[in-house]
Amino acid sequence: MTGLVLLAGLLLAAVLALLSAPLLRPAPPPAARGAYDGAVYRDQLAELERDIARGLLSPAEAEPARLEIARRLLAADAAPKGPERLSPRLPWVALAVALAVGGRRRGGGSRARPAAREGDTTAAVTLGSL
Repeated sequence: MTGLVLLAGLLLAAVLALLSAPLLRPAPPPAARGAYDGAVYRDQLAELERDIARGLLSPAEAEPARLEIARRLLAADAAPKGPERLSPRLPWVALAVALAVGGRRRGGGSRARPAAREGDTTAAVTLGSL
């Protein structure tokens, strides 16, 4: 029986180690949104130039589109570059708070009062003193 409990404990530890390894590794920094937007707008400008070269658009027709794409490209470059991720400790803090609050809501503990039963005079005295 002791061997079975020891084996179950070892299996539990192995599974927890495998499942928690990705949580403990730092996540790679995400690509900046402005860089992605800039690449899209530069591609749009190149496509606009290809359309002019193929004769699908005249230079006069393409000028308003070029100005709009350039305006959006400048806006994407001027966008604030603040932090986009939450702290990696946030899940651990949330787990600690959930365990602390969950432990208090289970009942029991020093504040629990016995339920009054029929014919139980101690419970009646306890309830009567409230």
